[in-house]
Amino acid sequence: MLMSLIEAHRTLGISGEVASMAARNDAERPIETECDRRGIPCRRIRFSPGINILAARRLLKGFEREGVDLLHGHGYKPDILFGMCLGGIRRIPMLTTVHGWTETGCWSKMALYQVADRISWGWMDRVVAVADNSPVHKWRRLRPNATTIENGIMLPAANGLSASGLAVAERIQHRCGRRPCIGMIARLSHEKGIDIMLSAMSRLQRQGKDYALVILGEGQLRGRIEQQIEDYGLGEHVLLTGYVENASQLMFRLDLLAIPSRTEGLPMTLLEAMASRVPVIASRVGQIPLVLKNGECGHLIDPGDDRGLADGITRIVEERQYRDGLVANASRRVMAEYSITRAAGKYSNLYRELVGHALNG
Repeated sequence: MLMSLIEAHRTLGISGEVASMAARNDAERPIETECDRRGIPCRRIRFSPGINILAARRLLKGFEREGVDLLHGHGYKPDILFGMCLGGIRRIPMLTTVHGWTETGCWSKMALYQVADRISWGWMDRVVAVADNSPVHKWRRLRPNATTIENGIMLPAANGLSASGLAVAERIQHRCGRRPCIGMIARLSHEKGIDIMLSAMSRLQRQGKDYALVILGEGQLRGRIEQQIEDYGLGEHVLLTGYVENASQLMFRLDLLAIPSRTEGLPMTLLEAMASRVPVIASRVGQIPLVLKNGECGHLIDPGDDRGLADGITRIVEERQYRDGLVANASRRVMAEYSITRAAGKYSNLYRELVGHALNG
């Protein structure tokens, strides 16, 4: 989303650069490699682990000397550093986009970062949510500075596969064969509902449905998920690919995309599936029901409903007329309402407003 936004803004006369922040000695990050491939300027920023305020202050002063007009955060680290920690001295206007949340333990380091992130929103010139029911809109103090700009995608969505992507495509073909291939593109974390998906797959297996499931993604729950696959006896039905660069480019290999999440904002994979004419089954969370027009463009289920998930998958796979109707409606909707050009125009107006206020102030 970030890189596509920068590319779309070039056509509107706005130049942007990615500042990729990581811990010192971290290896090259996938976003940095992809920026180089796309020809997007990318500044590799390496800090000592933790919240390094002094280094952030030096970086902020450098931005000011270079004449940077606006900072746009897309994660908790820039929000905390340039919002909460340096908000009182920052002279460059800043907005942040709140994409979603990773569920964590109550006393984990990530949970503390998320608390600090929410506090940082109060120091922002504007806070953007990708869904109307985001936590951003529930905090009364933020409402005057809060807005919603839904995600958008570059159309058409597909590009050529890399060598690693081709290797994963071959693994998918080997596992799925002629069986219907259900896909998830998701972080292996609790809020993504992978346990619900596996429970639904177990139901389908007991019903005699010979379907395959491919999960593209990595995360801290991999061991638990592998154990659940073994407990359900799904070893021959499920493939865990691990992290895949540009995973959405493998959408063409899927017969159906499942998003059984417990929480979401507006997942990019949803829009990418719609653009790729892949039918979708998804939970009624976040902005998903609005995007899918309450079921006209995709099959909706209640979060946590493994029975409804299994039944919905069966209907999409076995009822061709129903499936084709969902796909046709989704394709028209995503092209008309969720292009990156549309999102970039909304952000462009917001950028100009904030920069104008800073100049006049």
